[in-house]
Amino acid sequence: MTKFNGSEILHQNVAHLLRPEELTSINLMRWLKSYNWDVDHCTEVIEEYVKNRDCLGLNDDDFYNDFYDHQEIKHYCDVFQQSRLQYEWINSLDNGIVFVEGCPKSASTTAQQIRTGQFLFAFFAWSEYLLRLILKRERETGQQSYAVCIFDMTGAGIWQYANPMGPINRLFESRVKLAVSYYEELLSTVVIINPPRMLGLLFSIISFLLPKKIIGRFHFVKNAEEASKYISIDAIPEGLGGKMHFDGSFMPNGCIKPKRLNTNEFLKNGQVWERHNINNIPYEHVFVHSRQSFIRELDTKGKGVLLYEFHATRAFKVKLTNEKGDYLLPYLHMNTTLLSEEGEIPIQVSDGRIHFEIRNESNLFGMKLTFAFKFVY
Repeated sequence: MTKFNGSEILHQNVAHLLRPEELTSINLMRWLKSYNWDVDHCTEVIEEYVKNRDCLGLNDDDFYNDFYDHQEIKHYCDVFQQSRLQYEWINSLDNGIVFVEGCPKSASTTAQQIRTGQFLFAFFAWSEYLLRLILKRERETGQQSYAVCIFDMTGAGIWQYANPMGPINRLFESRVKLAVSYYEELLSTVVIINPPRMLGLLFSIISFLLPKKIIGRFHFVKNAEEASKYISIDAIPEGLGGKMHFDGSFMPNGCIKPKRLNTNEFLKNGQVWERHNINNIPYEHVFVHSRQSFIRELDTKGKGVLLYEFHATRAFKVKLTNEKGDYLLPYLHMNTTLLSEEGEIPIQVSDGRIHFEIRNESNLFGMKLTFAFKFVY
């Protein structure tokens, strides 16, 4: 089978799943390249991808009209330094859309400010917004486009990231798994500017988090002149030594100015129960062996709201589905760090029985799982 034939077959397989603008040969080739030209595997992943988008409401075009006004996105930008995505911010070297990220001010408190599920929702939504801009760029220029990242490490405390199993790195691990699963071939270049002196330690951390096949896209530079080997100087912010101008409402590196969060705004476990004035929480504790799953069937007893909370000591994938197989929570690789995953899900009579399955993703170690469910009618 040739690569072109593979693209044609994949188009036939997923034409009913993806939006028309996603069915270009360039975009389908991205999927095939990510999965070593295995059409059947690609089809399965895209089916899962679309179900996750449906579950999170990310197939709704209106969601992207005022993207940065959504509360979930605002909170994400308050916790993590990131620039606004702009269609006109282009790297003339490869037609890529440029954006800037920076390190969180305090890696030790970041995991107290956002739950992994909130973090992944915002990153998933941001990635979909970026994909839409890239596809638009390709339609209007007739050239392939990419994502081009400038990662500003000014003021980063490298020792906060030294523990590969620390909360901030486990949070980033969940993001990397999502990015590699669905967007691996969107990314062309990451330029890490103003890196700390201990490059060996930094590279070790990056190597732990990233698959080998994309590490070669990461480049360490000391200044804008070195960065201009990969990103045109007019696309590098003035605050980093380039020519891209931002007004005073943004940080000098182009990032949105984050809100300063007070300790009384930090999240805590069990807030879903507090909101519903529930005191006797029906926690259960189980042990899940490596690469094994824990399964529980839940009887809805009609229309209502499902309250949930769970915390696991290893990376996991959780599947919460109705009788039709629809995802009620996104089916993603996750870690619970300092905060548990919790929330509420509207349940319809048509959902029938609810299937809960959580799989320990560790190849070596068992996982302690604490969870609670309660229906409110």
